[in-house]
Amino acid sequence: MITISILPEKTPVRTSRMMTLVTGSRKINSDQRGLTLFEVLVCALILSVSLIVIYRPLLTSIGVLVDSENRAQANLILADQIWSFQDEFRRMKKIPKPLKDQIVTSKDKAFYLSLSHRPISADKKLYEAAAEIQWKNGVRSKRLVRIFYAASF
Repeated sequence: MITISILPEKTPVRTSRMMTLVTGSRKINSDQRGLTLFEVLVCALILSVSLIVIYRPLLTSIGVLVDSENRAQANLILADQIWSFQDEFRRMKKIPKPLKDQIVTSKDKAFYLSLSHRPISADKKLYEAAAEIQWKNGVRSKRLVRIFYAASF
């Protein structure tokens, strides 16, 4: 704690921190020095490491959110294609043609959809079909496959 008393002009006052205050001329002589370059660099290093530690999980979670949004969009597109395939097969009693690398865009993402099928029953009223959707997430390619059955009875 620093204590200062009002004394006549230019009378030195001793405080508990070994500072010499001269009243009237406003000079402060101190035994402490300022921060050195090394201390400033250490502070900058600690600050940068702490920012990296804070922002890395944040950026990772944003990447996971984008990936899950793309997967949800792919699931919706795939579910819609499966439903339309089964609905057309039930209504028309005729199997739709297979799809090969049909491009479906959603927002600003391109999905590649393929649909293949093969008959399971001898009377060709029951089919096993595979729907596959692919998309790119940065450098990596993602893929989602669903196997389903379609009947015309």
